[in-house]
Amino acid sequence: MNQNSSAARSKPRPLRERLREVASAQILQAAEQVFGEQGLHAAKMEAIAARAGVAVGTLYNHFEDRHALLAALVANRLRELSDSLEESLASSKGQPFEAQLTSFSVAFLSFCETKAGLVALIAEAEPSPLLRKQKAAAGESVNAGVRELLKRGVQAKKIAAAQVASLAILYRGMLRSAVEDTRNHPQSKRSAGQWAKEISALVLRGAAN
Repeated sequence: MNQNSSAARSKPRPLRERLREVASAQILQAAEQVFGEQGLHAAKMEAIAARAGVAVGTLYNHFEDRHALLAALVANRLRELSDSLEESLASSKGQPFEAQLTSFSVAFLSFCETKAGLVALIAEAEPSPLLRKQKAAAGESVNAGVRELLKRGVQAKKIAAAQVASLAILYRGMLRSAVEDTRNHPQSKRSAGQWAKEISALVLRGAAN
């Protein structure tokens, strides 16, 4: 490894840069809360600034307008989803395939459950080019995880290689359906773990046919 590049990465960042990151994180957290409570179009930037504990001018120093704030919020949370899925794949590697499948499903569904307001927000938001790009990137991240997961199923001889494409579509569809059902019927929702076990059983049943 190049010592100069290693030293550059380990060099402490300026205090101003770190404080800006902290302020941005506080604003994004406040925006998620206020958007969730008041709706995307009713929420005021002043309310978000107050919730974050910053001046309105400070808010606009970080984010040009509501659209830029929403885009940053979505990008940040989708990175969290990607990280969660990658962690699931890493931690479950070597386990029986069904356990890996369930772990991945739990990671995805738990994120969507804890971020239910954000999921609804994304559905409500106008499909700007930036938001479409972010959603596409998130979709590809999920697809890459699904491909890796099913590849492991082939290696474990639980899935035939010829089934991967169709099972990937089936699996992603079931994940989306579980999220939609939970969002539309909160009074009778099943936990992420319950959904994950049912989905795993259905995927393996499909692989056996």
